[in-house]
Amino acid sequence: MTDEYEVATADDARLLPPGQWCLDATGTVYCLVDTHMGFPQRMAMSKGGRGFTALDNIAYPLHLADFDGECEHRWGANEMGHCRRCGQVSHDARPTHFDAEQMRVFRLAAEHNKRVAESGDPS
Repeated sequence: MTDEYEVATADDARLLPPGQWCLDATGTVYCLVDTHMGFPQRMAMSKGGRGFTALDNIAYPLHLADFDGECEHRWGANEMGHCRRCGQVSHDARPTHFDAEQMRVFRLAAEHNKRVAESGDPS
């Protein structure tokens, strides 16, 4: 970490508590939450809780922030119980597990995404 309000790397972000809000280097607002889509991991949840991004894929440094206001936890939750509005654990966890075929497809998609990112060619 570079200072008490700035996070320099994805490894540093993984050390923060779940439910921590931050702004990335582009000004995008995220909440760091635990997920379990096939396997447990920490991810960056976008405002409104509809999108999740791997911590390695957001722009650093992150600047720490706080959730502004009260929350009644009525927006639903992700599979680990994090409220989609405020990021706090407010619901029971229901981890999503993939079977062997789903994991094979997931890995193939990840390999394809890596090739695209490295080459810049989407085909």
